[in-house]
Amino acid sequence: MKPAGKASVPFLAAAVALAAASGCDRTPAGSSWLFVVGSDTVTVEEAAAHWDSFSPQELRMFEGSQDLKRDFVESYSGMFLVRHELLRRGFLDTPGFAMRRDGTARIRMMNALQDSVLASCTRSVGDHEIASFLADSGDFFGLTDSSQRWVQVRIGQSYAFAELDSLLKTIRESSRTEFHQPAIARFSAHFRGEAGLEPGDTLITSSVGIWTAERMLGELEFEASMHQVIPADSNWMAYYSGVILNRSIMAAEFVRRYPSEADYLMGLATAWAVEAAAESLYRECVLDRLVVTDAMIDSAYQTSPTPVDEKRSMAAFVVPRSRLEEFEAARAAGTIESITPSFQNYYPGATGVSYPMRRDQVPFGLGDSLFALSDTVRWIGPVSAGMSGDSIFIAARLAEVFPARTASREEVAPVIAAEIRGRQAEARVGEWLGELADSTGFAINEPLLLSLPDDPGAWSDL
Repeated sequence: MKPAGKASVPFLAAAVALAAASGCDRTPAGSSWLFVVGSDTVTVEEAAAHWDSFSPQELRMFEGSQDLKRDFVESYSGMFLVRHELLRRGFLDTPGFAMRRDGTARIRMMNALQDSVLASCTRSVGDHEIASFLADSGDFFGLTDSSQRWVQVRIGQSYAFAELDSLLKTIRESSRTEFHQPAIARFSAHFRGEAGLEPGDTLITSSVGIWTAERMLGELEFEASMHQVIPADSNWMAYYSGVILNRSIMAAEFVRRYPSEADYLMGLATAWAVEAAAESLYRECVLDRLVVTDAMIDSAYQTSPTPVDEKRSMAAFVVPRSRLEEFEAARAAGTIESITPSFQNYYPGATGVSYPMRRDQVPFGLGDSLFALSDTVRWIGPVSAGMSGDSIFIAARLAEVFPARTASREEVAPVIAAEIRGRQAEARVGEWLGELADSTGFAINEPLLLSLPDDPGAWSDL
C-alpha cells in the first residue's frame, strides 16, 4: 500500500518538522502498530496523539474527505517517508542546516534573556523612583495609572540596558575576547574581489566560540535570510562581528540561567531548520519538475473559457439626515442634478464613481436596485449607511455598465497556469511518495485500519 498524494507542500513541511523534534530512532509504544516506514513503527496511540495536536486550520486540510481515516494515515505516513529521505540524503547533516538551527536558537535565546532581564528590572522599580521621575517631569505626564506604568517600564528599560551592557562587557573582558582586525579586513576584501578567501582565517576568538572565515560565511548566509548583509563594507563587517558575538554571549547566559527553557527553544529552532530542509527537498523533487507550457494553457483556455460576470459602477453621494427632505423634493421636481454638487462624494475622486462591481459587491444593499437600472439618470436610495447613528445616508445612480464577456487568454493565463501546476504538483507528490515507499519499506496494518473508527479523533478513547 502506497501513501497517496494528500500530503501537500505546507503539510509535508510542517509534519516533517514535528517528526524531527521526536528524534530519529523510534520504538513501538504498544502492540497496535498502524504503519511501518523503514525502522519507524507508528502505533494507533501515536497517530491519535498526532491527530489531537492539529490546529483547526490544519484539520481543514481534510475537509471533504471521503475516507478520513485513510487520508490521515497516508498523510501521516508521508511525513515519515520524507523525514527518512532527509536523513538518507544527509540534509540534516550539512553545515547550512546546523547554522539555520543554531542561528535561530541563538536569536531566540538572546531575545528571551532580554525579555527576562527587562521583566525583572521593571518589577524592581519602586514607587519612590516613579514618584521622583514624575516630579522631575512636572505635570507633563499627569498622575494616572497608565502614566505610572509607562514610567515604570521606561525606568526598567534603562536598568535592563545597563545590566545587559555590563554582562557583555564583563564576559568580553573575562574571556579575553579578541577581534582579529586584519583577518576581518581580509574577509571583507574578498567580497570586493581584492583578496582570496582563507577559510581557516580566524576572525573572532572568545569563550563562547571561535569564528573562522568559513564559519562567518555561514553566519552571513543565515543573516541574509532575514536582513540585508554588506560584507564588502569593512565598517559593516566590523559592526556585524560585534553583533554575532553579543548574540552568542547572551544566548550562552540564557542557557546558564534557564537550561530547560533553552532546550525547549533549541527544539523549536531544530523544527524550523528541518522544515526549511523539507521545503528544499520538496522544491527539488516536486516543484522543480513541474512544467507548464503555452500549449497546455491554450488547451485549457479553449476547453473551458472563463466567463466574466456583468459589472457596474455607480456614482454615490452622502446625504445627511437633515437634507433628506430637500433631496426627495428635488428628485420629485426633476431638479436633483442642480443640488448634487453640494453633496459630498462617497467615492474618492472628482467624479465620485466607484470601481466596476459585481451585483454582490455593491455596498449598502443596493446591488439589485443598481442592476435593475437601465439609464444613468435615475437615483436609488437614499439608504442608511449604518454610520453615526443613522444620520448618514447614501444616494446613488448608475455610472457605467460593463457587459458580461469571456475573459481573454492574457487575463486568465496566470490563473490557468497556477491550476495546472497545482494538479501537476498533486500528482507528482503521490508519485514521489510512492517512490519513497518502494525504496524505504512501507506497510499499513490494513486489518487494524479497517477496524478503527472512521474519525481519528475517536482513536484516543480506544
